[in-house]
Amino acid sequence: MKTERIEFVAPPGLKAQLQKEASRANISVGELIRQRFEPTGEEVELAKLTAELKKATTEARSDLAHAIGEVSGLVDELRSRRANAERKAA
Repeated sequence: MKTERIEFVAPPGLKAQLQKEASRANISVGELIRQRFEPTGEEVELAKLTAELKKATTEARSDLAHAIGEVSGLVDELRSRRANAERKAA
């Protein structure tokens, strides 16, 4: 695993707070920060499921729009047939 060093300036007390929290978890400050910002397996899986859901929703919308178009065409055709039948009967 490749790593990079990150240095940053923090407000007073943040370093001590990070050290205290890391000590409670029995991990280093670096590991504490990595755990907070690296996605967990559950987050990665959730992102995949979200992408699949977006794709399925897009496909469903398209299919629904197509079905609505077909039904509208059928309704128009039936109205036209009814109007023709009424004209012939009159």
